[in-house]
Amino acid sequence: MKVAIRALTLLLAALFCLCPLSAFADTGAPPEVSAPPKILRACVEDIELPLVRRGEALTNIILPEQLRCEVGYNRSYNCPVAWEPLESVDTTRAGWTALRGILLPVPDRFELPDDPTVELPVMVYDEGMEPESLRDNILICDKNGFARPITPVLMPQGGVIEDALPFLAYHAVCTAQNGMTFSAPLRWDLSACDPNETGSYTLRYTPELPPCFAMPESQPYFITSLHVLRTDWIDFSAPLFHERTHTIYCQWYYEIEDPLQVTLEYAVNDGAWQRDETTLSVNMEPPMATGNITSAVITPTSFGVSTAYLPGEEGDNFYFRLTYQGKTTDALHIWYDGHQKIWSGEIGGDRDGGDYNPEDPPPLIQPPPSGGSSGGSSRDPEPELDEPEATSEETADAIAPPAQAEPVQPPAAPPAGEDLWEQVTETSTLISGAQLAKMLASNGDSVLFEKQGVAVELPSAFLRGLNLSDGGTLEVRIEQPDERSFRLKVEVSGLPVSEIGETAVRLPLLLEPAEDPSRLVCTDAGGAEVSAVTYDAQNAVGKMTIRAAGTYRVVYSEPDPPVSAGDVPPAAATGTPEPAPPNSGRLWPVLLAVGAAVIAAAALWLWRRARHG
Repeated sequence: MKVAIRALTLLLAALFCLCPLSAFADTGAPPEVSAPPKILRACVEDIELPLVRRGEALTNIILPEQLRCEVGYNRSYNCPVAWEPLESVDTTRAGWTALRGILLPVPDRFELPDDPTVELPVMVYDEGMEPESLRDNILICDKNGFARPITPVLMPQGGVIEDALPFLAYHAVCTAQNGMTFSAPLRWDLSACDPNETGSYTLRYTPELPPCFAMPESQPYFITSLHVLRTDWIDFSAPLFHERTHTIYCQWYYEIEDPLQVTLEYAVNDGAWQRDETTLSVNMEPPMATGNITSAVITPTSFGVSTAYLPGEEGDNFYFRLTYQGKTTDALHIWYDGHQKIWSGEIGGDRDGGDYNPEDPPPLIQPPPSGGSSGGSSRDPEPELDEPEATSEETADAIAPPAQAEPVQPPAAPPAGEDLWEQVTETSTLISGAQLAKMLASNGDSVLFEKQGVAVELPSAFLRGLNLSDGGTLEVRIEQPDERSFRLKVEVSGLPVSEIGETAVRLPLLLEPAEDPSRLVCTDAGGAEVSAVTYDAQNAVGKMTIRAAGTYRVVYSEPDPPVSAGDVPPAAATGTPEPAPPNSGRLWPVLLAVGAAVIAAAALWLWRRARHG
């Protein structure tokens, strides 16, 4: 009997060791939840500035139902807002006024500021009022609304200059001193251009502003270049420098029937002209001939040469010319400074090559001074234009020599007679259908487009499904409005495309120390969550997936609020079995305690019986 009692006592002790007292503690209390973030500022500058003439009603304004509100560094929410009627704005006096609104609460997402009212600035203008100077960060946009550098544009001799203007610049986005922005059309001065005479023309234009605003003193107007090319012969007068590929690229409107019938010659410094034998590239339509020494490329309507393949040294001057059907072109001059920076221009002879002697070496031309032109044989820099100094990036791009500009052509007017081409700017890539087919042949499941650090991998299946003809165009535009957003636009032959398939995007991201990378999400323009964000801390890059073109933002998702007792479990709404509650797995300590009590009672009964037995 004593042995049985000892065994029961040891079993009871073991059960209490397996069931610590902490198991009886109440662990079902909800965790402490931090308060939702408080709105710091409503971003009314996201709305275009309303402009209204004095005495007229404020109409034709699209007011958003939600307003982006900042809750911390690079953290914002879309907050509902209710606006007062437009009739409440006083337009009887010229100057600044405001349309008021009130932010509406969303308790589970954020806390409203102490004063939830917001004011949208409104400018009431009148003739003769004192204008306010704009900020000097005026942005020039193309006809699709995307910011673009001002680059030279080509047009054929005798063409209509107004047809080319939308591809030079379409409208300006201006910023008032209070940070509000508005769009303004452009007014062009075409007096300096004669579309019937070939040459390079400088065009001046200014935004058409209401009388309440004036151009900044540092930027009274903009200038850009327009090249009028002849159509009856090869024209080298408008060379463009493709910075990304370090390529000099010339286009013309004359069409060469067979590039292999073109004699390609080159010269270095003051050396004699040397012939470069050409080879026809196979499976290319239209045909393309490539120089065996210089790797220069000749198509029916263009000529290109990359400095990466030129056998030269720093300070060398290169010259190229073409002879076709007994006529020789002017010489294309390229000066190489050893740092992949190129200046180019044309030298000597009539455009039809009438007074060229093939045996004469080209004249030695000194490298142009920094910021000068490479054309001509003068050692002196060209005289400066008597123009006011311009400091903005757009103006600086506009007055740069043509060789500094990127070869941008409008989607509606691709290079005539040529299918295999690609044109790249800071924010866009425009390629032909033939070039796209070539890219798809050399890529795997996706094709990468990258602008300003934002990388977009369009799926190859989507691109093949476009069934783009060789003469069609694909344009991919990528912009980054701020540090945590990007904008993607895809156009096929000038028509926008929305659905793009599952597309991977990589966006440069810098997180605050307190931010948890696992709480980053990608949202669309309406604030709806689109994708989780995988953060690569080593490279400071966020990776996400989108399925449509548009504007996206990476936001920091706050923890979900606790579910109240009155909330209906999701399973009740869906009809699916409800999972076990979180504390159901903790029932085993109670069962062990009950078993231990039973065993203890049995042991006590046996012990008493032994004493009285």
